[in-house]
Amino acid sequence: MKNFCFRRSIPDDESYQEYNHNNTFLVPEIERQISQNMYMSNLWKSNFSSPIEQKLKVGGYRILDVGCGSGTWLLELARMYPNNEYYGVDVTPLFPTDNLPGNIRFFIVNVLYDLPFETFTFDFVHQRLLVRDFNTKQWKNIIGELARVTRPYGFIEIMEMDLAPYCQGPTTKKLFEAFLSAMHTRGISPIIKPLLQRMLKSNRSLFNVRTEAKICPIGEWGGIKYLEIGLPIFKLMKRNNLEFMSITPTEYDKLLRTYEREVYEYETFIKTYRFYAQRIQPSFYRQSYISNIGFSKI
Repeated sequence: MKNFCFRRSIPDDESYQEYNHNNTFLVPEIERQISQNMYMSNLWKSNFSSPIEQKLKVGGYRILDVGCGSGTWLLELARMYPNNEYYGVDVTPLFPTDNLPGNIRFFIVNVLYDLPFETFTFDFVHQRLLVRDFNTKQWKNIIGELARVTRPYGFIEIMEMDLAPYCQGPTTKKLFEAFLSAMHTRGISPIIKPLLQRMLKSNRSLFNVRTEAKICPIGEWGGIKYLEIGLPIFKLMKRNNLEFMSITPTEYDKLLRTYEREVYEYETFIKTYRFYAQRIQPSFYRQSYISNIGFSKI
């Protein structure tokens, strides 16, 4: 890649390929994220809420997906709007590296250590479903970074969900009490809407802050296919959750089987949100600040 305005070095693709070949356990997580993306697309009837579709159709936009995971969302966007440039970053290299379209690049980046791009680089910066990964202080820094790399009048969009479900049955309540206790020890807020609204509105680089919400059924009682009901997360956090529950590992597994049936019976749901805002044009801004990003090979 030529003349890409990075602020620091990026690992090359070979480091990902070596990692991927030696970690076959990543495959179930990639499949989970693909299913999750299909579900969210069906639920929201769109891939974003920011008013940018017409500009994407025209082309010439630069889009960054932070915490891109398997890259499914970004690849789908690139297929729908091919005349733009797409960049995905994630700390865990689940994204593909072979046979990519010429307008997509993925990089291993930890957003907690800042984004390695110059200020005013992207027209649209997107991030979603990282509520379990960041505490309140980290959210403030991350939103600052998302805003920093966004061009004046460009959009940032964050899609998240509450960690606490509604219409809980007794088993669901027991599991989520342990789960939320584990989150609380890390300073993670289970109710995301007021936190992100406050963070976005208090950031002086942003204006025109908007929020949209959708009810998200847990289980297919809502009639939407490809829905996960949280079992992979509960299995992943089994050891942590057991620290807050007076039960054995075998009893925990039994609870998960009951939970799988219970969410249908009680029609349990969570709330999902899309928060989006525009970047202001600072008084010192000049056209020369725009990064010269190209897709030419090194």
